[in-house]
Amino acid sequence: MRLHSLSVTAFGPFSDTVDVDFEPLSDAGLFLLCGPTGAGKSSILDAVCFALYGEVPGDRSSAKRLRCDVSPPEVAPRVRLDVSLGDRRFLLTRSPGWQRPKRRGTGTTTQQASVLVEEVVDGVPQHLTHRLDEAGQLVGELLGMNMSQFTQVAMLPQGRFQDFLRARSEERHKLLQKLFRTARFEDVEHWLRDRRLALRRESDTHADRISGLVHRLDEISPTALPTEVDDDWVSSAAADGTLAGWASDAAAHSAGAVRDARARLESLTSTTGRAASALASARELHTRQERHGRATRELGVLETSEEAISHQRARLDAARRALPVAPLHQQVVRARRRLDDTTTALAQARLAAEPWLLPQETTDRADGCGSRLDEQVAAVRDQLARLRSLQPVELDLTRCRADLDRLTADSSTLSATIVSLEELTGKLPEQVARAETAVAVAGAAQTSGQAVGQRVRELTARLEAWARVGELTAELAEARDRLREAVDSHLGLREQWLEVQERRLHGMAAEIALGLAVGGTCPVCGSCEHPEPARQAHDAPSPTEEKAARRRVDDADVVRQAHDEQVRNLETRLAVSREQAGTTAPAVLRDELCVGTAEAGRLAALADGLPAAAEAVSTARGRLSAAQDRLGAARVELSGLTASLGHARDRATLLASELAEALGDAPDLATLITERQRQVGCLTRVLDTSREADAARDVLAELLDDATRQALACGFADLQSGVEAVLESAGLLALETEIAEHDRARAGLEATLADPDLVEAANRPRPDLDTLTREHTDASDALADAEARHRSAVVHAGRIEALRTQLFDALAAWEPVRHAHRLAAELASFAEGKAADNLAQMRLSAYVLSWRLGQVVDAANLRLARMSDQRYALEHTARRGAGETRGGLSLLVRDEWSGESRDPVTLSGGETFVVSLALALGLTDVVTQEAGGADIGTLFVDEGFGSLDAETLDDVMDTLDSLRDGGRVVGIVSHVPELRTRIPVQLQVDKSRSGSSVRQVYAAL
Repeated sequence: MRLHSLSVTAFGPFSDTVDVDFEPLSDAGLFLLCGPTGAGKSSILDAVCFALYGEVPGDRSSAKRLRCDVSPPEVAPRVRLDVSLGDRRFLLTRSPGWQRPKRRGTGTTTQQASVLVEEVVDGVPQHLTHRLDEAGQLVGELLGMNMSQFTQVAMLPQGRFQDFLRARSEERHKLLQKLFRTARFEDVEHWLRDRRLALRRESDTHADRISGLVHRLDEISPTALPTEVDDDWVSSAAADGTLAGWASDAAAHSAGAVRDARARLESLTSTTGRAASALASARELHTRQERHGRATRELGVLETSEEAISHQRARLDAARRALPVAPLHQQVVRARRRLDDTTTALAQARLAAEPWLLPQETTDRADGCGSRLDEQVAAVRDQLARLRSLQPVELDLTRCRADLDRLTADSSTLSATIVSLEELTGKLPEQVARAETAVAVAGAAQTSGQAVGQRVRELTARLEAWARVGELTAELAEARDRLREAVDSHLGLREQWLEVQERRLHGMAAEIALGLAVGGTCPVCGSCEHPEPARQAHDAPSPTEEKAARRRVDDADVVRQAHDEQVRNLETRLAVSREQAGTTAPAVLRDELCVGTAEAGRLAALADGLPAAAEAVSTARGRLSAAQDRLGAARVELSGLTASLGHARDRATLLASELAEALGDAPDLATLITERQRQVGCLTRVLDTSREADAARDVLAELLDDATRQALACGFADLQSGVEAVLESAGLLALETEIAEHDRARAGLEATLADPDLVEAANRPRPDLDTLTREHTDASDALADAEARHRSAVVHAGRIEALRTQLFDALAAWEPVRHAHRLAAELASFAEGKAADNLAQMRLSAYVLSWRLGQVVDAANLRLARMSDQRYALEHTARRGAGETRGGLSLLVRDEWSGESRDPVTLSGGETFVVSLALALGLTDVVTQEAGGADIGTLFVDEGFGSLDAETLDDVMDTLDSLRDGGRVVGIVSHVPELRTRIPVQLQVDKSRSGSSVRQVYAAL
């Protein structure tokens, strides 16, 4: 990894865009990132990490707000990094999530995080992706590290540089595996373990199948297993052939059982056939004997019913002769019923028409009075026709009277309307004049009110400016007092700081003497002898006290600048307010404002009525024009109504006289027409029913004569005898069927008794069916049992043979799997460090990483010996640390002064920093030299140098300075003053109220 340039906008403490060119810094090999506390030195590293991984290191990652608070609201936070990863160059542009102003309306909305990854090919950026997950995966694959691992190897953040030194074996294992790309060895472990488990599962599957086959075969086998079935016995029995021999014996026994069952089945089959033949012959003889006896009994029953059949034959003959009489008798019955109905209807019709019948029309027959009744009906019908012709006249009279009433009412209403309109047209001109006058007054008030309102606003603004002048004058006096106090405090603290600095300079020899060690060289004279080192006075200030005094001076200066800026702002605001207030006294302005406000209120009230007055003028004029138009139309309409009313009265009189002449005493035309219709209907009904009764009487007499002649011709004494002999078709058919069935049954029984087979069977003795049936049943049961036994033996033998075949196949399939499982289990156990042959009891991946860690320790010790003055050395041990589950990657620190090795946690702060730095440099050396490892060309160290003494700092700086020979770039983040004099290439970060800025310094040594 090599950085080329960095651009940061509205990120962390940087409000504007700051650019960092890493090319000259990288060319120097060693550069210093310095600046005051809180200026943003670590934020430069945060920006690099954010561009690569989308996160910031250390505890700052928990704060999701990465945007600068003093940047303009519309400026988006952005980090752009130009970096080489391996042999490829990329442009990484990221923006964190932030609250941006809404494009419409007020307030803010959340802008989600974004990323843009571009690869520079031949100097031209080419788009790769803009997805967050794809960008993170790309950077992780190219660097070979995640965020946590990156901050342990390439970027040692503030307070986190010792993490790799103090990491547990599991954490160190993950980091080294990523850096050296040794995951393939762990993949080998996993593959061997998975292969062992897969083969074991496959072998268990085969064993379970064989065990199941053995159990199934044992359940049906005639030979028992030699021992209890379990997994160990199955495995050993399969290997020595015990299972195969037992299965073959079971098959042989089952085949013998099949042969025995087949012989018994053949013997019982012949015995059952003979018993079945004897039973069938006996049953046939018994059936013929039963038929002959049943026919004899049924023929005796028929002979006893012969007299009743003769009576039924005579009844059937009379019914057949009476068939021609039945239709004529039915016609006579219908004619008599018709005569009764017409006689009843004639009586009812005469009763209904009694008010209009003449005395001579009440006789039973209509021969003498039919003509007179016809004439009376015709006369009534003529009267009815004349009355119906008057119905249109009556309807016309009703409409004429309704029109007359309507026209009278309309005429009265229209006359009243004309009177009201004449009154309205006399009053409206006066209303129009009053409304026009109000419009003129409101318009003049509106024009005057605008000028008065402008004057009122000017007076109000000047009075407000006078009020601000008073307030700002008081605030300015207080601000000037606070400024004087801040200036005095700053000067006093500065004098104290200069005094502390001067006292410390006088006691600097004693400070140097405190850092001397026995046998060590003096940093001033270079001597190893220190006969009389200077002693520090009891009141000599320490570097911490000097820094605290300097910090108080800086804080006081910030307070002084803030008060000075406040005074300048108040002076500017006071001058503007005085200019706005003018020279007129406030009392005079208030009097003028009161007068102007009252006048403006009065004119505004008048002007507010202008729209209403204008609308009133328009309304009054419209009402006057509409009333005049309506008055003229009403007068014309009244003239037409008067003429129509006279015509309606004349026509109503004419129609009423014509209708009264036709009605006579009747109340109305409808009642009279209804009465005439009822009279015509009653008279017509009497005439029609009388004629129907005469015709029915004549038809009945004629039908009686015909029926009597037909009965005599059929051989009956009279009509009544013929009617009594008549049968319905169903009764006649039943009687014929009964006689035919009797004749047919007698003939059939006589034929059956004449059959020679039945006669011969009747003369033979009866067979013993029970005995023959019992013998046949016993033989059949024995045969069925033999068949079942034979089928069972065949099925049993087939199952045993099938299971034997399956068992042999399963044993053959299991053999290569068992061999492969034994081999895989031995290899997996060796790779996992559990085999007896693995003397170190170490996993394959841990062994490889342990060897790599040994290389890292050797490289780190080359630098640590120089930085610790040959005192400390790192040791790699295969023992597990306290609470660790994985060994082989533990580290110890050997103290050459005491000759003991101890845990790194026992080191002091400065010692921890030196050892951690040496370990990080050794790690980067080994990783960079590794052909497949990640290329870590840039290393950052954030703070930690302040914990070193002068001599150790010299050794550390010499070691870091030597890195430039190998092309390594080391960036040191620190505010230790001495480093500014030792490192000429610097990236300085300055802070201010408006945000931090960055500048690159190339100082001469």
